Amino acid sequence: MNLRLDIKILKLWPKLVDHYNGNDFSYVLEGFKSITYRTDLYDLGYIIQLTKEGKSARILSAFLAGLDELWRETQSISAWTTDKIKLGLILDSFCLSPQLKKRDHTSRNWLQAILHEKPQLAVETYYEYMLAEIKSGFQYLHAKHIFLNSKKLKAFRKESTIKLLEACFSKPYAQDFWHGAVNDKESLNKLGEIVTNILSTAQDLEKDLREFYVAQAFIILPSYKLQFMPNDEDSLNQLWIIKEQIEKYGPNLELVSTEKKVSIYSCLANEFARRFVNTPRPKSGWSGNRNDHEASAVVKDAIFKLASIPLPVARNALRGMLSEPEFNTYNQTLMAAIHDSEQLYREASFKKPSWKGAANTLFNQKPSNIDDLSSLVSAHLNDLAKVIKSDNANIHKQFWNVDQYGKLVNPKPENEGRDALLTLLRNKLPNYISSEPEDLQFANKRADIACSYTEQHLKLPIEIKRHYHPDLWDAPKDQLYKQYMKHAERSGRGIFLVFWYGLDSKRKIPNTKNYKEYKPKSVDELASALEASLSEQLKDAIEVVVIDVSGDV
Repeated sequence: MNLRLDIKILKLWPKLVDHYNGNDFSYVLEGFKSITYRTDLYDLGYIIQLTKEGKSARILSAFLAGLDELWRETQSISAWTTDKIKLGLILDSFCLSPQLKKRDHTSRNWLQAILHEKPQLAVETYYEYMLAEIKSGFQYLHAKHIFLNSKKLKAFRKESTIKLLEACFSKPYAQDFWHGAVNDKESLNKLGEIVTNILSTAQDLEKDLREFYVAQAFIILPSYKLQFMPNDEDSLNQLWIIKEQIEKYGPNLELVSTEKKVSIYSCLANEFARRFVNTPRPKSGWSGNRNDHEASAVVKDAIFKLASIPLPVARNALRGMLSEPEFNTYNQTLMAAIHDSEQLYREASFKKPSWKGAANTLFNQKPSNIDDLSSLVSAHLNDLAKVIKSDNANIHKQFWNVDQYGKLVNPKPENEGRDALLTLLRNKLPNYISSEPEDLQFANKRADIACSYTEQHLKLPIEIKRHYHPDLWDAPKDQLYKQYMKHAERSGRGIFLVFWYGLDSKRKIPNTKNYKEYKPKSVDELASALEASLSEQLKDAIEVVVIDVSGDV
């Protein structure tokens, strides 16, 4: 028989047994099982040599098939020897193609059992395997993905991750081990020692890797400073890398000291503002990375990150920016941020209670479902509505076109109002919640804003209308629900947000035949009317938020 001795054969074996009248195929499976008792024939050196030669061995796939058959019979690994388990772990990684490796390949039940029952042994085995590959100069590590991504190994791999990082620091995949160490909450002191040693002793690093380590040193070392030269492409490239690496840290940036974060955000705001004037996001949607409007977003995000830090040094940094000519086009953002910073400092100093206290449980626990995410985002939006309504820093002017004297002329287009709100919202949301404009949704339709929590694959669409938009009453159902909420990871929840610009002869609430009974004359009345206009099904699914940007006190 010309049979392929790989794992696929096990899935086909009932059909093959039937094909051979139930008699002739069982000996093949017995042969597979017998191979698993000869771990002495296939050591790690043999696997490494096969890799060097770019070869595979069908007998190794037969070994895996034997383990599958043993598991099918006993549903247990309790009788498996340590050598059998270790070889099974190595071969599982070795025999899987790099393309499939990108997915979490825990489909083998015995593999899941090993990771659950013997995580320390799994870590030691993967470490030994990858270290041998590193020493052999391989550009691809077969076990890296499962080692760094298996949640079952998280509590056991920290020390091995650091050792592997030190062993492969000059290889591109060292970046994966660095972020693996960060995700596992490795001490920044330890990582600081490593990056300091690398930058001081490794003179032959590839340019991309050196820039990566420089970015890490800038982020985590308290006294590490960089000098960025104007009109220098290398300096600008290093700035973009720092920005992108900070994004990769996500919530792990909380490991960095508050003082260091002030230094980081101040540097990013100053350096990007020197090179880029405030540029709005193009209406055409996404247009690539590292462009003018993305740089503007970096400046504004850094400004509001500073505003979220209740320390005098952060407030002083913001005030200093007001007097710098490179921030002329960012003055409105700075004024709003300084207002937020002063308000936050007062609250922190006097410990005034707010709605955040009532929502403490939600703030200390990440959203576990779409309802949690919806509650979190709508709470922040309602809080922003209060700030915009009552502040004395004229935040509401961000939603208007004004004349040379600062007098309100007419409302900005919805997209520009959306961008202004998005800047304020990003400052309020936790780091692990992302918010992006014009998220592409079903059938090429776009929600105005999408708030996402990727760890739970949650995405919440936000549809925005001005209070006088002709589709005001129909948009919650026809746009938000039908076009966005019903599909994929949106999970049937959404927020309908309305900008209230005040009633006058030019900006009247539309009076359509289906909603003639609703005649709201205020923000609160409009919110109540919109909620009442929803069907019973949608009342549970859609949060209505109306934000007063009229400037009326």
